[in-house]
Amino acid sequence: MDAAANRESLLNASEDPEAGGALQATGRHKGVLFKLRLGPQGVTMQQVEEKSPASCPDIVASLCRFDSGLPTQIPEGDIVGATASGASLTIWHAPLAGAGGERPSRHTHRTASLQLDSQEAAEQAAHMLRSTCCWRGADRPPRLLVIVNPASGPGKAPSIYDKQVRPVFEAAGCQLEMHVTERRHHATGELCMPGLRMLEASSCDQLCALAKPCAAFANCGGMAWAKDREAHMCRKPAHGAKAAARLPARPAHYAELVQQVAPGSFDVIVAIGGDGTTHEVLQGLLGRPDWDATRRTPFAQIPCGSGNALAASVGLWTVDTAVHAVVKGHQRAFDVASVLQQSPPRRCFSFLSVNYGMITNLDIGTEHLRWMGGTRFVVGALQQILLKKKHAARVAILDCSARTAAEAAAAAAADGGAEAAQKPTDALAEAAAFPGPPVQHLAAFQQLAGQQLPAGWEWLPDPEVSLFAASNLPRLDMNFHFAPAATLDSGHFNLIWTPPASRRHGFAVLTASEKGKHMLLVKQRCVTAMTLEPRSTGTWLVVDGEEVPFTPLFMEVHPSLCCTIVAPTLMHGSSDGAHS
Repeated sequence: MDAAANRESLLNASEDPEAGGALQATGRHKGVLFKLRLGPQGVTMQQVEEKSPASCPDIVASLCRFDSGLPTQIPEGDIVGATASGASLTIWHAPLAGAGGERPSRHTHRTASLQLDSQEAAEQAAHMLRSTCCWRGADRPPRLLVIVNPASGPGKAPSIYDKQVRPVFEAAGCQLEMHVTERRHHATGELCMPGLRMLEASSCDQLCALAKPCAAFANCGGMAWAKDREAHMCRKPAHGAKAAARLPARPAHYAELVQQVAPGSFDVIVAIGGDGTTHEVLQGLLGRPDWDATRRTPFAQIPCGSGNALAASVGLWTVDTAVHAVVKGHQRAFDVASVLQQSPPRRCFSFLSVNYGMITNLDIGTEHLRWMGGTRFVVGALQQILLKKKHAARVAILDCSARTAAEAAAAAAADGGAEAAQKPTDALAEAAAFPGPPVQHLAAFQQLAGQQLPAGWEWLPDPEVSLFAASNLPRLDMNFHFAPAATLDSGHFNLIWTPPASRRHGFAVLTASEKGKHMLLVKQRCVTAMTLEPRSTGTWLVVDGEEVPFTPLFMEVHPSLCCTIVAPTLMHGSSDGAHS
């Protein structure tokens, strides 16, 4: 019996004609009899005189503090679950605070126990609440693949999962499969392989045990990135520091794991970590032969990392806000970019940004300050401004207004038969042949690799830059409102850069960027494709916070390729998030 039919049978059993056919239930709290009514807007509770209780309870209820009594009304949009213990019913809800403000957020509560007629009645009521408020009209609970990154940010993700995430998902009736890994590139491998720990939802002790070494690593002090690119990802303890346990220098990679998930086996992939964790989930979804079948599996970021750019950009400012959004299941399409490199041929996918210069230095250059959370980026930015560093690069861009003409020229070049490719173009073709959506601008990239400018493209006028980032999202972290005009599904990345300037100008940009007021101080273009050839040392190339080889890169935007979970308040242009 599906959810609609099940609800109809309960309605028939407990309809009150005087209440317009709404679902009714009665219960008792602190000796007082209450009537609960489930209507289109949620649940209302009203004290009534003693009488025989209704035979079949059910409502859509919510949450209040244990010792604060029962709320008189709970909006359906706030309800995130219900639990039954014996004849007692507890309703979980997350009311919205700060609506209309810059950062509206939610905090999860539970009602005091409501005593119903029997255990069966309480279980039936809990089931109705879950199916009505948390399953988005489906006939089964949502299936969630939950990925916990114990090395993300300050290292608190395991504890947050155990205390704030898992209890709500269980109250919503979700089917959970949770994974924690300890080495890089796990997010792309088998579900059960050496080094991978697959934990049951109740294994909180194992999670806490995993968190301890991560915390020790984060606080070991003096850990710094090796400057030699040949030793990239290697760390050395600073003078006087004790050797720490060997743990991933960067957040654990989950792409391998996601690559082994059968299409349609999960309704949502939940990444409990930061942007590095989310980046690896994306690689797992798209870096497989059946990428077109998996790309629409929505994923959500529970903000536990240093940056949390995706969560901040879709209104998930807190853990409770993100958990509420996952339960409600609202989705929105977003753009993804392919990033190709030649030596060796490689392809990765970007949901956030491609960075060079100042931003990469304040990101990769502050890995030893990961224990500080997002504050490390502010410290890094101040250092870069004081040093007045400048970085040479040759950049070619395809503006979104020139896309149609450039695509036509690229198609004509391909149909006409281009000259035999040399090694660089062979490498680009090999990179583009890796799994993922077709690369429409491959012919243009091959021309650019030979230092020829294709039709419709243009060189960036500034040979040296200080700040340089092509961003898909409005925020690069919780505090850096870097591209205020950016939207998830615009079809382009927002390229923002500054030529070398004074320290005063740098501080002005930093101060104004927190509120997104810096756009008059920078240069910007909307690009659908781009190439970047780094010509300076002392910096990095970074995609979504992850270091990539310091060789020319070629980027192409694929409009509305994937889906993400968003706060219900950001539903403009989104699709219904029902679980099928």
